[in-house]
Amino acid sequence: MILQDHDRLCEKAATLIAKKTVEGTTRYGKVFEVIYALNPLVETYGYILISNDTYVKYKNTKELPPRFAVVNYEHTNYDGCESKLEFFLVANNIKESHGLTAGTLENPFTCALECKFQDSSGSTEEKFNHTLHTLEHIEAGNAILLAEVDGMRACRFAWVAKAIDTRFYRVLAQEHVKDKRFKLFGTKQFDEWLLASHR
Repeated sequence: MILQDHDRLCEKAATLIAKKTVEGTTRYGKVFEVIYALNPLVETYGYILISNDTYVKYKNTKELPPRFAVVNYEHTNYDGCESKLEFFLVANNIKESHGLTAGTLENPFTCALECKFQDSSGSTEEKFNHTLHTLEHIEAGNAILLAEVDGMRACRFAWVAKAIDTRFYRVLAQEHVKDKRFKLFGTKQFDEWLLASHR
């Protein structure tokens, strides 16, 4: 079932890429997720894609692979609403790097990963406050905001970087996230982290 999940989700991603490419839009947000997050995780670093239902079914067993990504991870958000995170990463064989934790069999690496794309001024940058609270709240040792924000106003991007660095928005943070490691990565920094931590 796990490998069937993986094949189905990979096929769905490939179909999305093909459709958007034919339509002439290759910088679309969902395409950004596939090209810059899913593709390297799966093709280069051996992550297996699984659905949230599969994760719930197998999370307390030894059936899950050493590295996997839960697609559309379901969780209760900081505001009490049921939400879906783009990717929830788990790995038991990676090194500490770029300020993010290592992953071992005894203490797996867990990471909430959200991708944001914006090539012109618009609503994406207006949602960052919500995104920061969401990533902070999820029970994971690490959080990554992967952003391609060429169209974002410089002042807004600087605010996001400062917010992650200082965590000044943490008034809603729960006790279980007090030691979370949180990084804002561009695509280059994300690739560098993958290479350094997954060797």
